[in-house]
Amino acid sequence: MTEFLHGKKGRKQTKAPAAEREELLRLFFDRLSDYAIILLDAEGMIVTWSLGGERINLFRAEDVIGKHFSLFYPPEDVRQGKPQRLLDEAATQGRTDDEGWRLRRDGTRFWARVVITALRDKSGTLKGYGSVVSDETQRKGAEGALQDLTKKLDQRVQERTSQLDQVNRELRDSLAQ
Repeated sequence: MTEFLHGKKGRKQTKAPAAEREELLRLFFDRLSDYAIILLDAEGMIVTWSLGGERINLFRAEDVIGKHFSLFYPPEDVRQGKPQRLLDEAATQGRTDDEGWRLRRDGTRFWARVVITALRDKSGTLKGYGSVVSDETQRKGAEGALQDLTKKLDQRVQERTSQLDQVNRELRDSLAQ
């Protein structure tokens, strides 16, 4: 991200002022409406988030800024310490991926794919986390429907195989007589 904001050493860099770079970054975040981009501080408190976060989670920025990101997790995940475990994994491994149920403002659940990346300064000090969330509810539903269909087809194949085995036995018995 630093390279994005400041340019990569050894390459021609633009002399865009910090305000212009910040505006470009905000435009980028806001155009990714299919993804919630959430920036957290080192304790997991929400610092800022994209308009995609509002679309996916149905919370407005003023509803979530300054609150712990665990508010997006179902109560059973919070009780089991899942949000903190994910932060700990990201802190020790650099990033973590997760899929599971998340909560919208209205209390409905959606299936989310989440990537949490630890953000460290040049000295290695953890400054916070970046989280990218996508709503995978439709994909999850399609996978479930496909699994159900596969089970039904397997059951029909087993039933048909059993019927054919019975017909074969009857045919062998009649030929043996």
